[in-house]
Amino acid sequence: MSEAGDGLSRRQALTALGVGVGALVAEQALVAGGIPPGVTAQARAPQANPGAAAVPGGYAPDGTAGRRAALPLNQVELLDSPFKDNQARNTSYLLFLDPERMLRSFRLNYGQPSAAEPIGGWERPASQIRGHTTGHLMSGLALTYASTGDDAARTRGRYLVSQLAALQARADLEQALAGSRDLGEQLKQARQQLDSLRSELSGSKIVETRLSDRLRESELRFNGMTAELTRLQAARSEDTELIASQKFHLRELTDRINTESDTIDRERKLLVADLNIRELMGARNLHIVDVFDVDGKGKTQRPFGRVFYTEAKSLIFYAFDLKGGATFQAWGQREARDESAQSLGIFYVDDQKQNRWVLKFEDPKVLAQINAVFVTVEPPGGSVKPNRQKMLYAYLNATPNHP
Repeated sequence: MSEAGDGLSRRQALTALGVGVGALVAEQALVAGGIPPGVTAQARAPQANPGAAAVPGGYAPDGTAGRRAALPLNQVELLDSPFKDNQARNTSYLLFLDPERMLRSFRLNYGQPSAAEPIGGWERPASQIRGHTTGHLMSGLALTYASTGDDAARTRGRYLVSQLAALQARADLEQALAGSRDLGEQLKQARQQLDSLRSELSGSKIVETRLSDRLRESELRFNGMTAELTRLQAARSEDTELIASQKFHLRELTDRINTESDTIDRERKLLVADLNIRELMGARNLHIVDVFDVDGKGKTQRPFGRVFYTEAKSLIFYAFDLKGGATFQAWGQREARDESAQSLGIFYVDDQKQNRWVLKFEDPKVLAQINAVFVTVEPPGGSVKPNRQKMLYAYLNATPNHP
């Protein structure tokens, strides 16, 4: 390398002058067709920077001096020489590579057909790193165009970029369509639930006005959501921002459907409960027993209950203010006999706000054998026999007090 007049190397002299504005971004050259945005004609000309300190070799460890000394690729021209011959051979090789073969693995990965012959080596179909060579090719084409202005290199690079972008857009659209199909299936299931609830209401002797009103509101909401889904399906587009907006609306509709499904389920339970209570209150031989526990001083303790018992038919046991997190199991037995208690089941929370628990038992054979019930706290899942202290004891052999 030739030396500058003051004994500096050429690289050291360029570093001291602060020549250039940094390396040209090759990919921007492919897209913009020339100099990247922000590089002015004045910036393309070498500018002296007397204040820059000379660095041996022209580069600092953090690379800053290299960015000062580097020149845009389109400002460097190789003259006739072995270097220019190598540049031409590199360009010929990049244009020699078949872009369809370079895109083959990407198309197959996105589920698209490709008649191109597979590439061997690191790009063979079984390779776990196939496709990375295509990235090297795109970088090579970008750098070649930035250095030489070769239109063929730019055209080839743009083609590769456009094909990969089309595959990505197609994948985004297919994902959005899959979400639409899932939403359609959820709407179908929700409408089936709505039809089932309508059938139950029409077959009931007592149709609660408030349930009918809620049913009509649910129908209106479902019709609105169906119309919104139809609008989204008709307006779907390959535009990335629109697809993202459609995904957001789909998630919103899904949440609303889930909420409506929960509402329908609650209304169905209310209807069943109303019918059960009507049937219970009209039953013959009905006992209604209020149950309290007292401590050693005769003071009423907090947990209390109420038992609805229809002789040899059904038993409904409501308990209030039980401590959450425990397993409460109901037992039935016959007083004055040496018989073991029979499990009637485990309480479950019926109303969270009122801290109300309930147990329902409808085995006539077992109910005919007992005349008292009580509750114990048992391990999770319950026990085969009571292991803890009895609570909420109720005697059922009194005279029926309803209706």
